[in-house]
Amino acid sequence: LRPPTGCTSIDEALPEGFQERVGERGVVHGGWVQQPQILSHPSVGCFVSHCGLGTMWESLMSDCQIVLVLLAWDHIVNSRIMAAQMKVAVEVEKEEDEWVSKESLCKA
Repeated sequence: LRPPTGCTSIDEALPEGFQERVGERGVVHGGWVQQPQILSHPSVGCFVSHCGLGTMWESLMSDCQIVLVLLAWDHIVNSRIMAAQMKVAVEVEKEEDEWVSKESLCKA
């Protein structure tokens, strides 16, 4: 997770007391994580992927449903292979302004 615009850290962006309220129920981490370990956790059922090559293989090795959000032109081929040819993922439709809405994400 990256800090939002205007913040220098994840902790700065979170509401006061958030980490304490979340406790053992969840994790918010601003550094590098082992993605296969996260995807293999039983509480993760859906993975929203940007269609990068490494991410593609990691998601295929998991039991998660895969939702593809294209962010860069070079990921189009990966997305088409996974969604259209292999039929192991679904693509999210972008709005006219090229953004992905929560409605489009839910529909996928």
